[in-house]
Amino acid sequence: MEPVVTAALIAAPVAITAAGAAFAAGLAQGRGAQRGPVDAVRRQHQREAYATLLAALHAYEREAEFGVCEKLARAEFRAAGVQPAPADLSRRTLELVAEVPIKEVLARAAVVQLEGPHSVAAAGVEAMIAVCEVHYSAVPPNTALDGRVRNVMSAHDKVYPALKKFTEVASAELNRAG
Repeated sequence: MEPVVTAALIAAPVAITAAGAAFAAGLAQGRGAQRGPVDAVRRQHQREAYATLLAALHAYEREAEFGVCEKLARAEFRAAGVQPAPADLSRRTLELVAEVPIKEVLARAAVVQLEGPHSVAAAGVEAMIAVCEVHYSAVPPNTALDGRVRNVMSAHDKVYPALKKFTEVASAELNRAG
């Protein structure tokens, strides 16, 4: 056999293997080029969803705090020139807690559930439930006033830890290498 033919026969499998590897690398690179912008947009949507839920949770936590609502109730009574009885002050404070809207928290938590992943969605739901517990603890008129006050204060004590947990889980998700 001619040396040229022998060299060609030896080089042919190497060339075919190299061509196959180059083709596979090109496919992977093409997928990465396509996925890169899509992943970047998705992460931005997640970041926005997490941030808006976090802002809604912080706003609710501040506005529904029993002491803040009690100060507002005292100011209302003072403006009306009335010295409220303790029961009247507690009743009005509970009304103010119940009036703090939860719609924003519910809407933002729903978006976080859609964006995921599961760990972040679960922490968001936990925080949303804590907010709902405060709201619905303030509402029921058939519960004794002192019990409602205790329930609201106890439920409110769960909001910040749930908010903090959501923050930590969402931050870890956004900061992971991806």
